[in-house]
Amino acid sequence: MTESPKEVLEELHRTQVREALRGLPAKLARPQRLLYSTLASLRKKRVLFYPAAGHDWYPVNHLADLCDVFVYCDWREELPNPDAPGHDLEIKHWGHLDPKCVELLGDAVALPPDTIPPETRRQFPQGETRGWCAEVEATDGQSRRPVVLIYVRAEGVVFFHNFFCVPRIKPRVICLKCCGGCGAGNWTDFKGRGGLLAQLAKKHHKLPEMLIADGEHEWDYRRRLKEYPRWIDEPVLYGRD
Repeated sequence: MTESPKEVLEELHRTQVREALRGLPAKLARPQRLLYSTLASLRKKRVLFYPAAGHDWYPVNHLADLCDVFVYCDWREELPNPDAPGHDLEIKHWGHLDPKCVELLGDAVALPPDTIPPETRRQFPQGETRGWCAEVEATDGQSRRPVVLIYVRAEGVVFFHNFFCVPRIKPRVICLKCCGGCGAGNWTDFKGRGGLLAQLAKKHHKLPEMLIADGEHEWDYRRRLKEYPRWIDEPVLYGRD
C-alpha cells in the first residue's frame, strides 16, 4: 500500500530524530548534524517561526532572550546565503541542507484536502525547495550566545504544516512582520484571523505563546508585551488575550 504524504513526512521526522538520538554518523556534514540534532530537540527548544522573512535578520541578532531556534521560510526570492555581504550575521558555521531532507517540507501535496478551501485557492507558488542551516552568535540583551537559524525556500502555510504540525511541534513565537497579504505576493494573507496560517495553527493546537506584528493584524493577541523601536517598522511583541 502506498504511503500517504503525511505518513512520509512523519517518517522523515522520525528518521531524523532516530539519527540524532543514536549518535550522528561522522560522515554527515556539520550543518546536517546540526539540523538533525535540532529537530530531535525542538519540543524542548524555544522556536520562532518567520514566514515571508526575506532578509530580515533582526530577530536572529537581537531576540535570543526569547528563542533558541529561528525558523525562516520564504518562496518569493532566491535563497539568500547567510554570509553574503550586508547580512550582518555573525556566522559560526553553515551549509546547504541535503535536498532530500527539505524537499517534502515545501510540498503542498501533504496538506489535508480541507486545509485550502476552494474559494481561497490561488495558484500555488512553484519552485525548488532548498534550505540551509547555520549556527549564529546572537545577543540576549546582556551577552552573546549561539542560536540555530534554519532557512528554507518554501511557502509559509505549507511549511508550517509540514515542519510544525506533522511532528507536533509548537513555536513559541510567530513573526508576521514582513508578510503583508496576497497583494504583497504571498499565496495567502498570514495576518488574517480567518486566514490559512491562523486556522491551521488553531486546528492543530499550535498557536504560539507570542506574536510579533507590524501594523494591524487579526489574531487574538492584543496584550502589548514589548516594542522594538530600533527594528524597521517598529513591530510589537504581543501576548495572547
